[in-house]
Amino acid sequence: MHEGGGGYNFGFTAAIAGNTPTNGDDTTLTGNVIGAVVANPTKLNIVTQPANARVTELSTVTFNVGLDTDAEFLAFQWQKNGQPISGATGASLTVLTTLADNGAKYSVNVSTVNYPGLASFSATSAEATLTVDQAIEVSGSLKREFFPGGSRASVANNSAGTPTVTLIKGFEAPANAGDNYAQRVSGFFSPPVTGLYAFVVAADDDADLYISTDDKPANKRLVAQQPSWGNPREWQTAEAGKTDGTIVTQKNSLYWSPTAATPRPTPTASASRRARSTTSRASCTRAAAAITSRLPST
Repeated sequence: MHEGGGGYNFGFTAAIAGNTPTNGDDTTLTGNVIGAVVANPTKLNIVTQPANARVTELSTVTFNVGLDTDAEFLAFQWQKNGQPISGATGASLTVLTTLADNGAKYSVNVSTVNYPGLASFSATSAEATLTVDQAIEVSGSLKREFFPGGSRASVANNSAGTPTVTLIKGFEAPANAGDNYAQRVSGFFSPPVTGLYAFVVAADDDADLYISTDDKPANKRLVAQQPSWGNPREWQTAEAGKTDGTIVTQKNSLYWSPTAATPRPTPTASASRRARSTTSRASCTRAAAAITSRLPST
């Protein structure tokens, strides 16, 4: 089959002639009436070990492993300091680093999937040591990362490739910069006066706005979204002036909600010289902020 856009699904079933399946019925082709022909593996060896790495905090690093195997089905489990990392089951591991990761050791266990009748192999890599250097904060600037051909999802899971990095003087990226790209703008927000802050996003096309509950990006919370396109600096409307619908409420952290169906009530408390995330309601002396947006091809 081929999937070109929109929804995606595939199914196949069978029935005795005259017994037409009803919409919604499970496929009958399961269990011992089906089978696949696969090669029986004969080897699994690690030929390229994960390499030691040195990076600056708040940047990403990727660990890889090279294999010599004829197995069609493999399972990966990455470890940090000898302990399994939840969800780290891909052929490579990408880490958003903090100073706490300095000196951490990363390794991976690779095994053949234990299907009945297939030979079983397993191998564990050597440990790679991560060195993390302290970053320097440039006051009055934010970091903009530009990913040609990227998407919000690929930026979020660190699979968008190596970006072009620049510094910008405000939390606003250049308009009309091109088509079919993703970008991430990140940095710190230090509240200038006492009060409760609302954060509003305007983007073309979709965008996510994250605010941390402190100065650590690992504690970021999603607080506002641009679900669809909008014009530059369109803070109170969406899609060229629309004022109704969830697009407008989702743009503002005071009203944003995970489901967009039940906006959050307007908060009434304030914080002394603090920035607040309306998602977690936690206060901090300064907040790490990041926005990821995407522009598709036209």
